[in-house]
Amino acid sequence: MSLKFACVITTAAAAVISFAATPSFATSPPALAFTGAENSAHQCSLAAIAAQDRGAATDGDLAACDIAVRLAADDHHHLAVALTNRAVIHLMRKEYDATIADTTVALGWDNKLPEALVNRGVAKVLAGRPKDAVTDLSAGLDLGPANRERVFFNRAMAREDSGDFVGAYLDYRKASELSPSWDRPKQELARFTVVQKAPLS
Repeated sequence: MSLKFACVITTAAAAVISFAATPSFATSPPALAFTGAENSAHQCSLAAIAAQDRGAATDGDLAACDIAVRLAADDHHHLAVALTNRAVIHLMRKEYDATIADTTVALGWDNKLPEALVNRGVAKVLAGRPKDAVTDLSAGLDLGPANRERVFFNRAMAREDSGDFVGAYLDYRKASELSPSWDRPKQELARFTVVQKAPLS
């Protein structure tokens, strides 16, 4: 089936990073470096959001996230978030191996990032690994991601591609229940025929 992933990937910054004002000391390189890392992480998250809005990621978007990853090397929280957002850029560029690599490293630093699990799951579906995708998407759902209806929709596609048609139907139905005004799950559900079986005696 044809997968449209642009509407279902997620960025990590809005849910994970807090950009509170940080005191800066003119004579303190570590403080300045930390402020630079925060700003770069913010620029990376903006690049990931802009790429999704455009439906395409530029070299500049990727460069912004590359800088964020470099500057956050000693701050595991910011590094995990920057890697997750850079994975969005790779996903938009159809660089699925790079998406999987970045999200895997991010999860090594913070295994409670639902966005990393969801985006890795999407990349695995698009890379032809639907069973692995179901595992990641299920784990992402367990962490309570934003836009749960879209994660259920992704998992439905992965389940359908792996031959689990009952699971796919149930996930499309759940996506539709969570977002009644979203037409896409309803369109997918219309392809299914539910047959009532007689109970076994």
